[in-house]
Amino acid sequence: MKLRCIGLLTVLLLTACDSGIESTPPAKAELSPIPVETVTIVPTQTKGTLALYGLLEPMSSVSINVDFSAPIQAVLVEEGERVNVGQPLLRFDMAKVELKQRQLRHTLEQAESQFAKAERDLRRMQELKLSNSISQQQLDNAQAEFDSTRSSVSALESELALLHRDLARREIHSPVEGMVSHRNVDPNESTVAYTPLFELEVDASMKVSVFIGEKMLSLVQLGNTAIVKTVTGASKAKVISIASNSDITTGNYEVKLLLDNSLREYRAGMGAEVILDTTPLEGQLLLPESALVVDRGEHVVFLIKDSFAIRQPVKLKYGLNEKLHIASGLKSNDVVAIAGAEFLVDGSLVEVKVKHE
Repeated sequence: MKLRCIGLLTVLLLTACDSGIESTPPAKAELSPIPVETVTIVPTQTKGTLALYGLLEPMSSVSINVDFSAPIQAVLVEEGERVNVGQPLLRFDMAKVELKQRQLRHTLEQAESQFAKAERDLRRMQELKLSNSISQQQLDNAQAEFDSTRSSVSALESELALLHRDLARREIHSPVEGMVSHRNVDPNESTVAYTPLFELEVDASMKVSVFIGEKMLSLVQLGNTAIVKTVTGASKAKVISIASNSDITTGNYEVKLLLDNSLREYRAGMGAEVILDTTPLEGQLLLPESALVVDRGEHVVFLIKDSFAIRQPVKLKYGLNEKLHIASGLKSNDVVAIAGAEFLVDGSLVEVKVKHE
């Protein structure tokens, strides 16, 4: 019985020994590097363009009114019509003024006749007083009549002068070259003093207003140039005004550009695409868009150092012409992954296939 046990134990041991000699541990798997392309971050001068949209407006406008009331005989222009300097816009019905002028002239002739008689009487009374032939009261009465008739003549002459001025303005003429943007009167109506009759757009120059966010405002200065495109053509423009305060609703800043319109290609209200040149900036750190990865809600890049990827959060100023302007997180001469960055994690082994300077 014991021998059988020993024999069985010997068999088991031999079996175990044979099994151990034949088995080998599994080989350890080697990590394959991720192929990437890199770029070296260096300070760069930047100049690009901003694509914006705005509406054309006249550079200035003129309101036409008069300081008197008169009936209108004819309106000589329509809204949207172009006018030249001196072109008649409106004609008044001056029939009543002409009638009043004739009446005043007749009254003035009578007053001048009375004045002439009063003047002769005063001289005669003065001579008689020297010889004590009349009383002082009689002389005073002659003087009063002279003064009264002279005042009447002067008042009538002033009134006639005003009527003459009104008759000279029987037509209202355009003081500028431009376009009639508003017409507020019709024939057979009467004007009201100082009420606008016409609005004229002075359109030899136009302006276009665009709005720019605060982050981009540092890229724009007075004098920056732009190309303004409309359905009628394209022209160069220049920045003439930058708002000091932002729009209360949008938070953006209004920028106005001056546009030559001497050929009258453009009209107020036209939509315009504005390609605005930005101000050159020195020493900017620029990042290709392909290098940026969004990881766990953060903007990150992967620095490449000694064949390993290092996760690096970054903050951006803005994007311009497919380049991202870095606010913080990178420094000069940092090497970052571009092609292949989306496959990296912190600590990834990489193989740099192409280096971009």
